[in-house]
Formats: sequence, C-alpha cells, structure tokens
Amino acid sequence: MWVIEERKDWLTRSLDGSLHNKDDLENLKESFILNGLGFICLRYMNDNAVLITGEDDMDLTKVVEENKAWLETIFEFVTHWEENLYLSN
Repeated sequence: MWVIEERKDWLTRSLDGSLHNKDDLENLKESFILNGLGFICLRYMNDNAVLITGEDDMDLTKVVEENKAWLETIFEFVTHWEENLYLSN
C-alpha cells in the first residue's frame, strides 16, 4: 500500500496534455530539452494524451504559465491530471 500512495503523490502533481498532432510525439522530448525544459518527464498515455511530470515538488502550473505561448503550439490543452481520466473501475 505504501508504494501506491507514494506513486499517487507524483501523479497528483502531474499534468495531462492533449497534443494537437500525435505525430509530434517523437520530437516532443527533444523540443522540451531544446527549450530549457529537459527536467520535465513526458509519458505517452493514449491517443493524443501525454502525462507531464516535473521534478519533486515542482510547480508545473508556473512552468506552463511561463511557457504558455510555446506550449499552445503543441497542446490543445493542459490540465491537472485526474485519476478517472484513464483508469476504469
């Protein structure tokens, strides 16, 4: 049980992004590195969805606001991760 709680903690700090174009996924991590955001971890979820996770205790909301114009060219939207988006009962 302890491992699950720890894992959920990093998930609750994560964001969910929906890509404009799924084909961008291959170059997405490199783009983040080139734009100074190499500390962000990107995980493919399904369809156009990507889980966006920062380093421990990082405020991703601030990172999104600071890079809003650039991120809008990549994502249709970015929102806080919600467990019920991808997990079924």
